[in-house]
Amino acid sequence: RLKSELSSNLPSIEVHKIEVPPSKIQAQLLGLIDSRKGAGNTLAMIQKKLQACAHPFVAMSNGGSQLDAVKACPKLARTLEILEDIQAKGEKVLIFARWVALQNLLAHVVQARFGVQVPILNGSVPAGSRQPAVDHFNRTPGFGVLVLSARACGLGLTIIGANHVVHYTREWNPAIEAQATDRVYRIGQTRDVHVYLPIVAHE
Repeated sequence: RLKSELSSNLPSIEVHKIEVPPSKIQAQLLGLIDSRKGAGNTLAMIQKKLQACAHPFVAMSNGGSQLDAVKACPKLARTLEILEDIQAKGEKVLIFARWVALQNLLAHVVQARFGVQVPILNGSVPAGSRQPAVDHFNRTPGFGVLVLSARACGLGLTIIGANHVVHYTREWNPAIEAQATDRVYRIGQTRDVHVYLPIVAHE
């Protein structure tokens, strides 16, 4: 039976849109990118701005300490606050992020902050290995975090062990994002689902 036929039996789903300011370094990067308009490929510049909003280390192809990573990005700091609330409830969360460098950064920071292993599922993980990793995640009791690529892992996986979803980066195609959310909001889910959309608000 389709989920639409059983929608009355599914728990509620709530979307939380969270605006955060850019850090000083993010604002500087965005200004620098704007100053180069007309000097290159427009789509490449848009991607650079998206990366700067996601995390300046990704846009600069540069790294730093965990503390530096959090200070440089209010969006990351707010996401960690969301995870603290989820941890307090003993529940699980999926974080969808677009770029491999960003996925690695998020996993590193979350592991260091919470002392839990944070698997990453993206296009480099063979399709046949994804569901076993998800099954282990679903079975493990208590708080857990899984970082995923929405494009590579946003369809076909059942991850109802989690009932929280963070779309750390947004997808151009809303259907891809909806399919990613449906990894947790599907038949078999018994808890209310919360979807978080942290957004950098920059004038």
